[in-house]
Amino acid sequence: MTDTPQPAVPDRRNTRRAWHLRTNAVVLLYVAAALAALLLYDALRVPRWLIVHLLMLGAITNAIVTWSEHFAVALLRAPAPSRRWSAVRLAALNIAVVAILIGVTVAVPALAVAGAVLLAAIVTAHGISLAVIARRALMGRFAGTVRFYLAAGVSLLVGITFGTLMVRGDFAASHAQLHAAHVHANVFGWVALSVLGTLFTLWPTVLRTRMVEGVMGAARQSLWLLGSGLAVSVAGFAADLRWLAAAGLAAYAGGVLLALKPFAQTWRQKAPRDAASAFLAAGTTWLAAAVIADIALLVRGPDIASYVDGLDALVPALVVGFALQTLVGALSYLAPVISGGGPAAMRASIARLERRYKPRVVALNLGVVIVAVDGLNDLPKPVTTIGWLLVSASIAAFLWQVVAAVLPDANRMPTAVVVVFGIVALGLPIVLTAQHRGERPVAVRAGQGQVPVSARNLAFSPRAIEVPTGTRVRLVMTNFDAVRHNLAFAGVPTPPLLAQGEHATVDLGVVTHNITGWCSVPGHRAAGMTFDIRVTAAP
Repeated sequence: MTDTPQPAVPDRRNTRRAWHLRTNAVVLLYVAAALAALLLYDALRVPRWLIVHLLMLGAITNAIVTWSEHFAVALLRAPAPSRRWSAVRLAALNIAVVAILIGVTVAVPALAVAGAVLLAAIVTAHGISLAVIARRALMGRFAGTVRFYLAAGVSLLVGITFGTLMVRGDFAASHAQLHAAHVHANVFGWVALSVLGTLFTLWPTVLRTRMVEGVMGAARQSLWLLGSGLAVSVAGFAADLRWLAAAGLAAYAGGVLLALKPFAQTWRQKAPRDAASAFLAAGTTWLAAAVIADIALLVRGPDIASYVDGLDALVPALVVGFALQTLVGALSYLAPVISGGGPAAMRASIARLERRYKPRVVALNLGVVIVAVDGLNDLPKPVTTIGWLLVSASIAAFLWQVVAAVLPDANRMPTAVVVVFGIVALGLPIVLTAQHRGERPVAVRAGQGQVPVSARNLAFSPRAIEVPTGTRVRLVMTNFDAVRHNLAFAGVPTPPLLAQGEHATVDLGVVTHNITGWCSVPGHRAAGMTFDIRVTAAP
């Protein structure tokens, strides 16, 4: 009598491991794309907007959507949602992200708006999925974490709305108001609320110590302060009421301090002594420092428009110091866990990620300090370059080490999908910025007189002109956008903002060296709205 062969039972652990390898590969590819764009910043004139959104909209958003669902299921001991539905949601999320990146960078507002609408639908679906997980929970002790995720999702929907209004340019509020509301809803809402909600349980786990008493009570109380403070501050920015925005930020700061109380108590219980805990500690410190600095900038500024100029100086601290560094810390702990292979393989993965972690932590944070100081007080360009190189070296080392840590499981990853997405993500900075170098500068003859320049779809046309040295340059700029624009140059009085259809002349006098102009509206220069005057030899 022979035994009847039994059908193979799929190993759920291997399935879950393969899922996390695939989703986190997408996160890492966005980080690599942002790093490539940063290194090509000067060579290809990559807009800073693109670098920031490759990280925040691409890497961070993918990580939040993936891991918030994972933590909700694990903490509440609830049934996991359909893996197929989660995969469809993540695929649609990345279609939306790429559409927004391309639409804004190549100035196709309709594509950017379509991507934003799709992103809002995906975030809504993700929130509904989290609510269903909470309803099916077998244990409700950590339900407060899911409430943080839901509040973060609402914040992102608000941020998407303000971002769409900025792209369309048909809203009564000024670009500076929309920009400030957009940044705070996305960074202090979507990213910070997700991070703080996760740290209540992840931080003691990373430190391998017990959870201090009163953690979830602090979570409930801090969420009220964080949520109400954020709502008031965003409303204040949108309504151009600086005092209201400052009051909201003060309440939000109180919520951050309350949320970090158990964080500090756990730290006293056991100090950080590895890569994951060191990066998480540094990233959380940058969040607290950025919130305090943000309030100081808002209180000191005469109005929201002038405050936004200072807000841009906080971008390195918020995006790299806080968001990216927190992601590095979380993945430094989670990557060995998802790589699997048994205790021996996990210890080997941890050892790879622990190599030279102290120099990496120091390099990243020293680099952030340098570029943040440069944003407030211009430093010599070589110094700023050193700061960005320190950041880049730390992130590049992390990418190399995390890939090495999970390389034994690389055969489980869908090669075709990863390769195709990798080509798109890594090639995105080059493809999207080729337009900045693809246009040949318009040649201007000596004595030609006025040179017409148009502002359309968040870009100048032409983007650059070539003039013989000693030529007197007079630019006549006409704005064809619904959003107000101007063309400003260092050392020249800033011209007024032009409404749609208006034009103005900018007389630069005799030009003997290369100069660059820009739109002075907050955020437009970062989006790539610049104009080059290149001087050639006299005929």
